[in-house]
Amino acid sequence: MRFLHLLKGDMKFQFRYGIYFIYAIILIVYGVAIHMVPEAWKYRLGLILVYSDPAALGMFFMGALILLEKSERALNSIAISPVTVDEYILSKLGSLGLISTLVAEIIALQCELGNYIWLGISVFFASCLFSLLGLLVGSLISGLNQFVIATVPCEILFLLPPIVYLFITPQKWMGMHPGIASVEVVMQGMGGVANLWILLLWVILLYVVTRSFVKNMFIRIAI
Repeated sequence: MRFLHLLKGDMKFQFRYGIYFIYAIILIVYGVAIHMVPEAWKYRLGLILVYSDPAALGMFFMGALILLEKSERALNSIAISPVTVDEYILSKLGSLGLISTLVAEIIALQCELGNYIWLGISVFFASCLFSLLGLLVGSLISGLNQFVIATVPCEILFLLPPIVYLFITPQKWMGMHPGIASVEVVMQGMGGVANLWILLLWVILLYVVTRSFVKNMFIRIAI
């Protein structure tokens, strides 16, 4: 019950600060771009947009939310409340993951990507991965400029390989990259179950690391 209250509170917080509005604007921009490109490019462009939505936006939105909670001292209240670190993290992942998945499904329908159930599962876990990265970085810094500088290398590291894989030189060994694993799940559907496990493994590993940093952040704030 407490987790559901946290999830609802996070969604209200995101709505109040315009996260949903920004997603709506980006969805319109993506829709225009999809209809402007040649038909032959639409499928691959759709794959990149579906993946980059939780990647780029999820990471920055998560960082922005953490910084807002710090500036409003909302974290001070959470840190001394009965809320656990796991409940805090999972509510963040769930709230951003749901909106990212919804937006990705709309993009996928426009591009006729197919495999919509598997696409939704893949995008949700990809959103969790990048939200965890944003949460990890956000737990260590206190300013927006610091956050942007810290996340740029992460964006390059996680966004560039899928583009190279799709448009330049696909190699089997590249499937170990979480972004490429996510794209393969979308492309293959049921045939991409192994790639889904790779993506899930990345999420679990990053969750363990991020949990440690968030726990330390709570301890620092509570002291």
